[in-house]
Amino acid sequence: MEFFEDLTYYFDIDKHNSFFDINIMVYNNLKSYRPYNFMKGLAGAYVNSYANASEIPFNVYYFETMCNAELLLDLIVQSDYSNSLQKLCIMLGSNFIEADSVIKKYDKAFEDISDMIVEENDSILINMCSVASVFTGLWLCSKIKRKNPAVAITAIGNQINVPYVARLAIDLQILDRIEQPSFFHKKKISRLELFRAIELKEIIKKYPLYYGIRIIPYQISFGCSSKCNFCTERMLWDKTGLVKDDLVIFDYDTCKSEIEYLVNECKVGGLTFNDCTFDLRIPIFVKIGELIKENDLFFSASSRIDLINDEYIKNLREMNCTAILIGLETLNKNSIKIFNKGDEYYGDTAVEAVKKLYENNIVTQINIVLFHPNESYEDVKQSIIEVQDFVARARNTGVIVPKLNVGEMVINYPSYNYFNIMDDAEVIIEYHSSKILKEIPFRACYPEKEREQSKNTLISSVLENTESIDSIVFHTVALLSGHWKLFYKKWKSDDIIMSFSNTQEKSTVVNAFHKYHVNEIYENSMKINQFSLNENEIKDFVTEVLLFDILNLIELEGLK
Repeated sequence: MEFFEDLTYYFDIDKHNSFFDINIMVYNNLKSYRPYNFMKGLAGAYVNSYANASEIPFNVYYFETMCNAELLLDLIVQSDYSNSLQKLCIMLGSNFIEADSVIKKYDKAFEDISDMIVEENDSILINMCSVASVFTGLWLCSKIKRKNPAVAITAIGNQINVPYVARLAIDLQILDRIEQPSFFHKKKISRLELFRAIELKEIIKKYPLYYGIRIIPYQISFGCSSKCNFCTERMLWDKTGLVKDDLVIFDYDTCKSEIEYLVNECKVGGLTFNDCTFDLRIPIFVKIGELIKENDLFFSASSRIDLINDEYIKNLREMNCTAILIGLETLNKNSIKIFNKGDEYYGDTAVEAVKKLYENNIVTQINIVLFHPNESYEDVKQSIIEVQDFVARARNTGVIVPKLNVGEMVINYPSYNYFNIMDDAEVIIEYHSSKILKEIPFRACYPEKEREQSKNTLISSVLENTESIDSIVFHTVALLSGHWKLFYKKWKSDDIIMSFSNTQEKSTVVNAFHKYHVNEIYENSMKINQFSLNENEIKDFVTEVLLFDILNLIELEGLK
């Protein structure tokens, strides 16, 4: 919910009497998670996770922001987008036919949404805080302007303020105004006032249910307590272009009133913290955790491997933490220094930490990042060896290897890494070929580095000994061995119902249970493709397991 922090600077209660979440409108229009998730990938959300992509040379590095600019431009000017989509699909390792189908579905959804906006508004405020939201936001705004150029559009958010992105939007006459909150700008209203003004409780009702309860994103800080040089979370910038290296912690009483509003007024049952690091060394995170427990909420968050010890896990469990994303990134000692990730002991307790999280039924996702521009070919090979060793040692302790997300480092703006690359005279910066896109960097090339070997061959070697089935079983067993009782205690039901879209998916999960000897739990706690009604509350629900490959999260979607 970080975008609400932006909105509090610009939302005027007297002038604005409506607010709608375009993402939710599109999601409900599509009526399916698959095209929604696929479009996020095309829009740039997963540009650093393409193990199946074409053979990308070791000495080439892509810019995250607007790497898909050619496709976006084709969609905006309504020209044939086949070539630009094909190029993007090759880079992302995506299926062209499915991508084309998803774009057509989004085009139809955006036509309907733009009709509604033009009919009901003479000015709108749209948030573009993420890479993907810039792509979809500019595409939607181009339709609005085509139908009624008089509609005044103000865009806010970090990614739309990337200098060359902002210039493109203005040059194309898609946006009238682009703003980013100044660090010293006085807010017109509080966030809680904003929640009430935009009738957040009505908007949240349209959010999809997860695990049978309503879970929404929330944030209690900007920035990060760490200083990794490749990450944008630590660096902020205001609308003047000033870049700051900072960590901003919100006021506890403010967060408390907001969370209580979300629980009591919006009937929210869980939070996903968008904070870069759920750092219990910072007092507010501990107090927020206690508040979550008092309100019988669940939450997921992100953390670092060097923060996870017995006390940390004990606190997470007591606070009702159900899942944790760990930005492990690398275990190679030299790469740790290059990333500015931690000290010489960083990662030494990784296996032990993952084992303890597993034993405490906290679902864990491990992120591994390869190919920092300053890493040598030997550094990356050693990093891969360390990852494989980590997986093997974790398995030897009896742990089902958690979700392992392996991706290539991209060049993010703003980050220390970005500015170092742009200032390096030996780096060749390539820009998009179109005249109107000529200021937008596409990729960086290091002429003196190894170029014969492809990155993707190296990435694939990381995944060789990590079966995707592990991810399926890990999530499912975690549910059946304890988590499901937490997730579904409000349903007061003893059964989890799992529905599979085809026989192969059903067979995969059943075989996985047999492989990991959890027949008793499986037989007693799960019924496949059956409905169960609770006699007291007369409620039915279904947990749909959508099986993606290892580069995607398992989506467990509860439906009332």
